[in-house]
Amino acid sequence: MGLADFFRPKYRHSDVKVRLEAVRALTSDEVDILATVAKSDKDPGVRRVAIEKLERVDLLAELAGSESDRGNRDLAGARAAGLWVSSACQDDDPTLAADALAGLIKLGDDDALVEVATRAADQALRKRAADAVRDPRALVDLAKQSNSPEVRQAALGRLDDTDALRGLAIDTSVKELGLAALDKLAGEELLEQVAQKAKAKAVRQRARKRLDELAAAQLAEVAWRELGDTGEPTLDERFGRAVARFHARKDAAARAAHEPRREAEDRREPVAPVRARVRERDPDDVDIINPVHGLSLIHISEPTRP
Repeated sequence: MGLADFFRPKYRHSDVKVRLEAVRALTSDEVDILATVAKSDKDPGVRRVAIEKLERVDLLAELAGSESDRGNRDLAGARAAGLWVSSACQDDDPTLAADALAGLIKLGDDDALVEVATRAADQALRKRAADAVRDPRALVDLAKQSNSPEVRQAALGRLDDTDALRGLAIDTSVKELGLAALDKLAGEELLEQVAQKAKAKAVRQRARKRLDELAAAQLAEVAWRELGDTGEPTLDERFGRAVARFHARKDAAARAAHEPRREAEDRREPVAPVRARVRERDPDDVDIINPVHGLSLIHISEPTRP
């Protein structure tokens, strides 16, 4: 202990243990001292005790952006978010609630925004909080927790993270949520995972159906390729256009992650007979159904020859 320590307040003592005990003895009303310690003490442990006692949300938010120690920075941010969530969800002071939400948006705490979006008394405030959520995991939580169909739909609309969508499709027991997430997934591997693991039976069935449709589409494409030229230029040209339409539809199906998907009303024909039927039928009267989305792949009827 140096001579100068006799003339300093204990929270500025050269011995960290003395400073720590002095800060622990402070009350939350001694805001100026706590703020000074939280901003300037050299020891992160002493700063942490000061942060734990601070209740000024603006100071906590400032420390969340300036504190050098990650643990202390997270603590300050979490405490600021907690105070702002309480203010945003109360229904006595609309101005306080709006200011609190603005602070949360600036802080960028998506978990806190989800809490406001699902708990706030004011509907407009809930919507603004929901619109500010960006993190994929938080968007999943918002879709799960919100009672508003509009908020759920908006959250899913902004969710484009494949892992988050796959997790939602597999983990949710709510059929509508699982199906909406599944409709934004494409690719056989992802669909297979959902078909095997999804909790909701309807989601498993939808994923399996889409896998069957993809397999059938691939078989149909191979069958058309095996047909080759028919020797009739007009018919071959029509074949080519039909195959091009098929590929366009197939590509559109692969982009289902960005577009709503309509359920096919007609049941799919069995896949196995497709190849044989193409070979056996008269090429003057060819009618193959593209199993993807129940759309007609090719329908060509050559006029009856005299």
